[in-house]
Amino acid sequence: MTLEKNDLAFLCDVDMEVNITFFDRCRKNTNQGKMVYYPEVFKMYNSRFLNPDKNARRKHSRFRGHWGGYAFGMLCIYKSDYTKVGGLNTKMMGWGGEDVDLFQKVLKSRIEVLRAPDVGLIYRWHKRSCSKASLTENNYKQCLSSRAEALGDKRPLGHFLYLLQDMYPDLKQKLQIPV
Repeated sequence: MTLEKNDLAFLCDVDMEVNITFFDRCRKNTNQGKMVYYPEVFKMYNSRFLNPDKNARRKHSRFRGHWGGYAFGMLCIYKSDYTKVGGLNTKMMGWGGEDVDLFQKVLKSRIEVLRAPDVGLIYRWHKRSCSKASLTENNYKQCLSSRAEALGDKRPLGHFLYLLQDMYPDLKQKLQIPV
């Protein structure tokens, strides 16, 4: 980071939609040397499987996405605190782990963590590749789990599965779906 020690930083994923109102909460919920803000983001589902209800006006509904309580990539932290805890491990390769590693460093430092859902952060769905060859076994399993979770709400997905059964009658036997 090329910031001064008293500067406030916001670390985030590149595919994050950030509402301007978020930055005020980032500033208010971070206290240098005392508290960092780890907002929970709303993760959008694959639009292919979204509930077709055109009357749904709210972005933050269970049919459009879910709160990512396990994701730790978004963080508001002062440069001095970032340096104090040891920063991101830049030697980690592949999908996942670096954000959790930093979160654990912050917890060990005894800096208080504020964790709360923030409506100003929306993680847009995108195709994710999980390569077994380039990931540890644990990261590979986490990647597959994250990819499956991002497909959509269980109800529309179940409906989609039944539509597939009607289109492909032999699918029921292949998937071993009870009648």
